[in-house]
Amino acid sequence: MKKFEGNINGKIYTDEKEFDKALSTLERSDNMYVSYRYVSVPDDTNDETKLLENKNKNKVAIECNKNYVSENQYVRNINNKKDVELDVELTNTLKCASNKSDIKRNVCKKIADFGNKIEDNLLHINELKSDYKKLDEKMKLINSQIQTLDDANNNYYLNKEYYTNIKNLLDTPVDIPETKEDCDCGCGSNGCKCKDKNTTPTLKDIYDMSPEELARYLNKRKIFTLADLVEYFLKNY
Repeated sequence: MKKFEGNINGKIYTDEKEFDKALSTLERSDNMYVSYRYVSVPDDTNDETKLLENKNKNKVAIECNKNYVSENQYVRNINNKKDVELDVELTNTLKCASNKSDIKRNVCKKIADFGNKIEDNLLHINELKSDYKKLDEKMKLINSQIQTLDDANNNYYLNKEYYTNIKNLLDTPVDIPETKEDCDCGCGSNGCKCKDKNTTPTLKDIYDMSPEELARYLNKRKIFTLADLVEYFLKNY
């Protein structure tokens, strides 16, 4: 087997096309040295090269099969989205793991565990949402009842104020002008002798009085309240 070997100013080329390309771009000068030749090489060179490559591959495979990956090498606490991605080191470690079945069994268990936790949380979230909806409806009902009671109280305040005004009016003394009662004793010009009589009325006399007469009677004796009336009767009867 012939192998090309070229030399341009001491640089060896084994590829004839690369040699021609370098030669075409070379600047001509008196110090330029160019030569080439075809040398004989054994035919089994490629076979030896392939055998060496196969040995290297087998060596890598043997080293990979000896790589036992423990749980603490791949079990992590994931808190961020970026933590989900597998880095190059862990990827190569897992690919060359000798205990892939154990790792797969462990990660499948963790996938199931986290799936169950997610389902439990979703159920609890739905329950909370249902409770929130019921609470929201109850709050609306309570607010409506509060508004109804407030409106009723506003009306009650007005009624209370109205009747309080009436009470205050009744508690205020009213000056009623005294009217001179006609004397029917028939005293005539000789002078009225009524003052000589016992003019204190009896309970029957008071009972028989008209409202106007009773008002004049009480006002004349300065009886304006129930306490004044009791005090008057205690003194006179």
